[in-house]
Amino acid sequence: MIRRSWAVVVLVAVGLLAGCLPGQVGLRAVIRTQPDPPRDPYPLTVIFDGSNSQGDIDQYVWTFQRADGQPGTVRTASGPVVTHTFPERGLYLAYLTVKSTSGGVHQAQVEVDVRSQFPQAQFSAWPTTLTVGDQITFDASASHDPDGEVVAYEWDFDDGTFLVSDQPQATHTYSAPGYFSVRLVVVDDYGDRSEPATLEITVVPGCPSCGR
Repeated sequence: MIRRSWAVVVLVAVGLLAGCLPGQVGLRAVIRTQPDPPRDPYPLTVIFDGSNSQGDIDQYVWTFQRADGQPGTVRTASGPVVTHTFPERGLYLAYLTVKSTSGGVHQAQVEVDVRSQFPQAQFSAWPTTLTVGDQITFDASASHDPDGEVVAYEWDFDDGTFLVSDQPQATHTYSAPGYFSVRLVVVDDYGDRSEPATLEITVVPGCPSCGR
């Protein structure tokens, strides 16, 4: 999902890969990104805009590398505005180094959080119409994660009670009649959460003359 706002990141001069860069008064690297913040599932395409950088700039040099210690190729690009696609999940750093005609250098950086594909929540219930005091069983075995596994099931039974479990099955008993919208969110092994799945449940009053 592309967000329309922009992030502005300005840092004092820092080292690129190693060492320090000489600064220059009036020279400043500024990074704006779209989406803002640069955080979405892979493959994530980000527009990096350095056109708001200040000073007598002669060169714009971009460098992209992993930030989490995992091996990865360092890639570079040039120009005030560039587009880069991150094909795999992980944390990355994007550096902009601006160089002036007089030899000054300044640098800014922004962190890019490339997430996993979102898990999908899906569940069924039996029965969907029941009597107060009866037990209902929910089954979320159909929930799945495209690039990992589901590790948590978060249930909201819509009667003020909740359940978090690592198992796809859950049971519940309603103590009052009514219509209840049961909600399930699943979490994957990368910490990403699904959109909620819902199911309507009808609970009818018991039958005192029947002993229920």
